[in-house]
Amino acid sequence: MNFTPEQRAIIAGAKKHTLNFINKCLEILEGGRDLAPSERYTLYQVYKVEATPPANEARVYFGKLIEFTDAGYETSIASFFAKTDSESFKMNFFCYILIGISGGAAGTFLYCYR
Repeated sequence: MNFTPEQRAIIAGAKKHTLNFINKCLEILEGGRDLAPSERYTLYQVYKVEATPPANEARVYFGKLIEFTDAGYETSIASFFAKTDSESFKMNFFCYILIGISGGAAGTFLYCYR
């Protein structure tokens, strides 16, 4: 797929900020490894302060990513329907269906009456 430089920057930003968020979460979890199970709830405050900002940054980039993929989808759908509305497409499609049906019928006939 061909992406514009702006789209490539958005993809790179989404990847970078998502990995930052994941690495921060792993760091927080590693830091809480020695906590007693009854004290692990305290990690939420660390998560809230340290992991929420990179998560929010990743969400911004994913929002932009969704915008341009949605636009690409709309363009692709419009192009598909423009092509399938043509008479030549309909005729070719009909011919393939007919060939498939007649080939299947001929094959069945030859198999049954050998």
